[in-house]
Amino acid sequence: NFVGEFLVLLGAFRVSILWTVIAALGLITAVVYALVLVQKTFHGENTHGWRLAECTPREGASLGAMAAIVVWLGLHPQPVIDTARASMSALASLPAAQAQQASLR
Repeated sequence: NFVGEFLVLLGAFRVSILWTVIAALGLITAVVYALVLVQKTFHGENTHGWRLAECTPREGASLGAMAAIVVWLGLHPQPVIDTARASMSALASLPAAQAQQASLR
């Protein structure tokens, strides 16, 4: 969702900076709320005092690489959009072609 949310906020920023800031804060609040809700719903309270092990440098490098890719896609989505353009155009014309075939029957 990051790419879509970022593009919406980028478009809204050109119209109203104040409303974009409010929307971004609402988005961040919703994400924090959802993460807390999921944690409490699926895992409950930590009554045993369990702790997660620290991640190794290899795991940290993997997480860092994935985070960098997500940020890059959020800031520069056009190459992905261009790649999908031909398929999306074909899908968009599909209902019109089906309607035309139905009218010929």
